[in-house]
Amino acid sequence: CSLLPDNGEESPLRGATMKQVLLSAARHTKRRTAQECGMATGISEGRYFRIETGRTQPTAEEMGRLADFLGFSVATLFPDSTQRPEGRP
Repeated sequence: CSLLPDNGEESPLRGATMKQVLLSAARHTKRRTAQECGMATGISEGRYFRIETGRTQPTAEEMGRLADFLGFSVATLFPDSTQRPEGRP
């Protein structure tokens, strides 16, 4: 499943880094708001926004919860991360 839109729409991600693009694209692909992602994963909306915009790094546990909620692997959403939830790719 591609995370980047190919439907001709202009992406709201223009100028963002790849790390920012992946989480935001996953959220948009699943048609979820930042608030929904935060509520479903136990992450405050503000912290979720800081993670998505690259201002802060998620913990391994947060990565796992976000990946589960959005339906992607941790490695897909956070390919540059050196930490992974235990037993997860």
